[in-house]
Amino acid sequence: SVNYVFIFYKAMVIFAQKHFSKNNAKIYSFAIHIAIYFRAFLAIFNRFIKFSFPIILDIAIILLGLIALTNHWKKIDIHFPEFVYDISIPIYTLIWVISSLFFGVYDKESKGTSIIKSSIFGTIIILIFYALLPKDWQFSRAFILIGALWVMGSHVIKRSLYNLFKYDKLKYNYSKIKNFLIIGDPDEANRVAELLNHTYSNRGETTVLSDLSNINNIVASKLHGTQAQKGKFNEVIFCAKSMHPSQIISCMTSIGKGEIDFKIAQPDTSFIIGSNSIDSKGDFYSMKINSINRPGNLRSKRLLDILLSTTLLFISPLLIWMFKGKATYFKNMFSVLFGYKTFVGYHFMNAEDSDVQLLPNLKKGVLTPLSGIENTNKEIVDQMNITYAKEYSIFNDITIMLKKWRFLDL
Repeated sequence: SVNYVFIFYKAMVIFAQKHFSKNNAKIYSFAIHIAIYFRAFLAIFNRFIKFSFPIILDIAIILLGLIALTNHWKKIDIHFPEFVYDISIPIYTLIWVISSLFFGVYDKESKGTSIIKSSIFGTIIILIFYALLPKDWQFSRAFILIGALWVMGSHVIKRSLYNLFKYDKLKYNYSKIKNFLIIGDPDEANRVAELLNHTYSNRGETTVLSDLSNINNIVASKLHGTQAQKGKFNEVIFCAKSMHPSQIISCMTSIGKGEIDFKIAQPDTSFIIGSNSIDSKGDFYSMKINSINRPGNLRSKRLLDILLSTTLLFISPLLIWMFKGKATYFKNMFSVLFGYKTFVGYHFMNAEDSDVQLLPNLKKGVLTPLSGIENTNKEIVDQMNITYAKEYSIFNDITIMLKKWRFLDL
């Protein structure tokens, strides 16, 4: 959104400089620049609020819950030291929230399992931290375990209440029932319908429209006529293989603004993309292609990189003698730690491998699934890269690290 603001308004500056007199152009240019930075500030602020509000809310809920838990202990004449309130409870809260962030609990498409995983992971980190404390500071493991249950319960209740107020459904995972209108030739439209069948679980009516001869009038009648009374369409999907871009734009214009979303299905792909707002990406229907590019996977991959690079640097006095390129080993560890590289990435045949450029963006890897394997042809490399991107799992990275660790100095 911020990038869109800068590009759009800079185009206006160029237009003003070209079509207005020198003095007027300066005035318009100054006014437009003010608008650029003001609009960019609003866009950044809006995104910050949307991102931070659920996290701040969770911090408050967890803190209040843990403090209330200490009050229960007081009723049975067990009193916690002051450092528990000042240090331990805030640290535990931050660990649970950061764990939730990395496991994708705050993502729109998050599942209930992400809450369980993040809570267990955060609790393990807290218990390790707890075990390292002096005996005088170790107050209660039961408090930590009950606190973990409170964290899980608060996540479920919060998401369920959100769905209750937004969709009138008291469920943790709820996606709005949508009726789809797919426009394109029969073969392509049926392919897209099948894709929807596998990627959107709460699908209502799906109608295929293959008559493109007088498409604008037909679509308008279907959306605004008697059909709308039976079951209003929420989303129109255009098949790019069947329609010229000008046809798609014309059709969108004839439909007009309203509560209808637009998507475009590209030919020979397994995803459908589109958005009605510059402030949001819109829903993304995909057969798990490019899954490595999902926010949750990227966070998990980054977390693994940080943990492994920190561990390998810590034990480097023991490991470094196993590597010939000692300087390269340390360079790779610090590059991964500071985010310039990742431990496992794509395999490049050459410096400008065009096929790799078509895959989801990924930092250069210290290792690849084919590290140490010689005489690989392009077909094998391409297939391996596609499989890695398509079927990404953090356990794949761990397996590759265990098998290829001897190449960390290359």
